[in-house]
Amino acid sequence: MATQCLDIVALRKIEPTTDGETINVASYYSNVTYTDSIPNGGGLFAYDAKDTTSVDNGGSVIVTPGGKRWKRMENQLLPVHFGCRPGGSIDCTTQMKAYVAASAGKVVDFRFGPWRVSATIDLTSVTRIIADQAGRFKVRPSGFVGDYVLTLGDPTKAANAGRTSRQIIDGSLVVECDSRDTVLNGIYMKGQWFVGEHVRAQGFNGIGIHQDTIWDSTFQRLSVERCGNLNDYALVMGSDSDTQNATHIVSVQCEQAYHRGIKIANKVRNVINNIHAERLIILTEDDGTTGLASGLKYLNHSIVTGNSIIQQVIIDADKLDNTTQQTVGVSLVPSIYLAADRSEFRNWNCGSSVVSTAYGTKSVFSTCLFSSWYIKAPTYDITVVEPAVSNVLQVESDMDIINPTVANLSFFYNAGKVKVIKGNITNVSFPNNIRGDITFMGSYISGNITGTKVPVAGYAPVTFTDCNFTGTISGAYRQSAIINGGRAAKVDLVNGASIVFNNVLMDSFNYTGERGFVTRGCRATTVTKWATPSGTNYPIGTITERLGADTTGSGIMFVNTDGALSWSSIAKVA
Repeated sequence: MATQCLDIVALRKIEPTTDGETINVASYYSNVTYTDSIPNGGGLFAYDAKDTTSVDNGGSVIVTPGGKRWKRMENQLLPVHFGCRPGGSIDCTTQMKAYVAASAGKVVDFRFGPWRVSATIDLTSVTRIIADQAGRFKVRPSGFVGDYVLTLGDPTKAANAGRTSRQIIDGSLVVECDSRDTVLNGIYMKGQWFVGEHVRAQGFNGIGIHQDTIWDSTFQRLSVERCGNLNDYALVMGSDSDTQNATHIVSVQCEQAYHRGIKIANKVRNVINNIHAERLIILTEDDGTTGLASGLKYLNHSIVTGNSIIQQVIIDADKLDNTTQQTVGVSLVPSIYLAADRSEFRNWNCGSSVVSTAYGTKSVFSTCLFSSWYIKAPTYDITVVEPAVSNVLQVESDMDIINPTVANLSFFYNAGKVKVIKGNITNVSFPNNIRGDITFMGSYISGNITGTKVPVAGYAPVTFTDCNFTGTISGAYRQSAIINGGRAAKVDLVNGASIVFNNVLMDSFNYTGERGFVTRGCRATTVTKWATPSGTNYPIGTITERLGADTTGSGIMFVNTDGALSWSSIAKVA
């Protein structure tokens, strides 16, 4: 039968005499008691006479003054075995480091906490992490030694060095910061073949979770709350020097981020099922950001992917910090940079956000709800399906927009090769010169269409096919468009508007000043006046047909005879 001793201090003084001799330690600290559910750090030890070199680590190996080694007889080491004190009030950094070092290549179990530390705990060498909310790590940022609380991989080394491999995270690995008074980061991760359940960081004035070059891994949930600042994103996924690839993340939470929320960079061949990024706190409307397509001077989320899928996203903002109950935000409009290369973004609910896109190709954005969205080159060959944009959707080139619901559709300078299919649009505007080949098919346009500009050589004018216009078509001076089929409630052309109407049903038709229009196969219920072109040149052989009654008998069909302004009647009412 094993003999008894009070605590580890007492054990260290006992000199064993027989190899294999055992002793039962009542608890790690004799003056500390815990509830029945929390291990007290005691346990069975045996004397190993063959070992004369092992270092006393304060937990699994205890060395006596005579150089004898007591070995803990325990399959699963725990923090309390090394003198860590649960409760989160007493610093146990030294003891925790000893515990992790003794668990290299093995399993660490952080349950039965919480644990307070004041320096980085490096978990790179362990194979499995067991944790829960009770076993979370608590830190005070002031005086903390290190850039991160926990490291799973070495942040000081290049992307292909200092990596952890085949690490498993069971339960919830959680770090909490007492305050945001000082910059400090939460959890750093780098490696491959992670199998992770829940990882969470809360209350850091810095990066909450940094996933740097993660390869071939799976995570159930990444969660950060009240993290980030004007320079550091609350959640960073990816690297500027390498890719984060072949990884599946079921759910991402970025709650109450301080200004900088989510940064995803160089992320390829990945799937994220859900991003929940609510109550962003925007600290300023000028953080030094330049070059956004939106023109905003601040940026809150930056998401760039390749060959990946991100689906079911919600992003919004609040001015109130729900923890402190202080109003610290200055805006409710998140600024997002969003780019995708051969990727799919689905079901984004960001109704108060202004989004900029200026990179990517061969990608699909579907059912995205934004306040405004600005899509510029070098974005090209993308498809936007069912967008709902309550303010401005401004686009440039090489894209299909399918069934949009948009208040104001506008076009950047040099816009071209844009196809709009169906949808409901209030206003359409062309504030800049275009290349052309911009087409609308089966769209409902309820507001105004302002100047459509003139295409460059080799491109077709802006063309509307089978569209329904319930607002006013006015055009602009010497600016061209083609309208094929469909219905127009009111055509009231301004001076010199150069629009070709083919087979359009109109409620009313009128023009002012110089005539630049052509009408063929059209019908209008009310015609105030009509005449052949007087300011826009059309090719020889172009035909225009009268709208309304031929009260002068001059003809109902006319052909251009000189490529300029000469038109001859080729049909009259008998």
